[in-house]
Amino acid sequence: MNMISILGAAGGAGMALSEYLAKTGNYALRAFVAPWDDRERVRRLQELDIEISEGNITRPEDISRAVEGAWAVVNCVAVLPGDGDKRIQYEVNVRAAENILRFSKQAGVIRLVHISTAGVASHGGGAAEDESASYRQPQNIHVWSKIEAEKTLDKVSREIKYYCVIIRPASIYGPHMRFRWHELFEYARKGKMVMLDGGKAPYALIHERDLARAIELSLTKPERLSENEKIIISSDEDITFGRIVNFVANYFVVAQPRSVPSMLALCASIVLRCVPGFAKPAQLKGVTFQTIMEYIKGHRYNTTKAKNVLQFQVNVPFDDGMREALERYKTKGALL
Repeated sequence: MNMISILGAAGGAGMALSEYLAKTGNYALRAFVAPWDDRERVRRLQELDIEISEGNITRPEDISRAVEGAWAVVNCVAVLPGDGDKRIQYEVNVRAAENILRFSKQAGVIRLVHISTAGVASHGGGAAEDESASYRQPQNIHVWSKIEAEKTLDKVSREIKYYCVIIRPASIYGPHMRFRWHELFEYARKGKMVMLDGGKAPYALIHERDLARAIELSLTKPERLSENEKIIISSDEDITFGRIVNFVANYFVVAQPRSVPSMLALCASIVLRCVPGFAKPAQLKGVTFQTIMEYIKGHRYNTTKAKNVLQFQVNVPFDDGMREALERYKTKGALL
């Protein structure tokens, strides 16, 4: 069987992809994990009969070992927002991505998939953006690093004549996804969640299993993709932030989140600029002018390219996928 090496396999997207591909039985799988990764997740990968390769993604020799002998490589590694300074974000999200590209060519890897984010593109005030949208002005170092990664991959690919597929998922949700979702669930459960203008802004999502299926299609279905093809993966359901938090509140049978005017939130964010970081309560550290504007405008994406190039369609309805995530959170998450 063809070997697929999944880098960052113990992360949310990596775990979802590993489980999905393992259940197909169509591939030999290798999971690249870090020594500091969740040991329960690493044990789960071993239970799925996945070969474990442990190392540090910033060490070129570890990357070389992880991709050696692989037919395909999927780079799910990323430092998330708030999890490191600019140097760390660059070393993992940009420099490691470049090394993965270079070592994949040396190892004779047939198909390389890099997981980026739909958030690298400019937002048109709620209009559906497609892959032709220009890069946005980054609102934080994480988005900056993801943009730099795509630019670096494009530049180096042209130099070495070796190309990859760049998947740009919308916000990923599902039972393996921890980043920000647990906070949202807990705030909603405790009645602390606040929505701007009733939460009417569009909010693009993709369930982790749908993303895993899209990644498999990018590896196997097309005869040939164009050089560094960029493909947005998102649900077309009419989802708003209000629909998400109201669903969570209903699940926990608590009062619906209260709404505040967006102008009030913008004024508060301007005042908070004058407050030193150490003096801000934890729940207010993410309240910035740029973040508030994101929630006011919302975001949605045009998924025509994924449908035409990958023949991809979303299978998991929002209600089913969110209920599954909440059930996992209730038994495995912070509610324990």
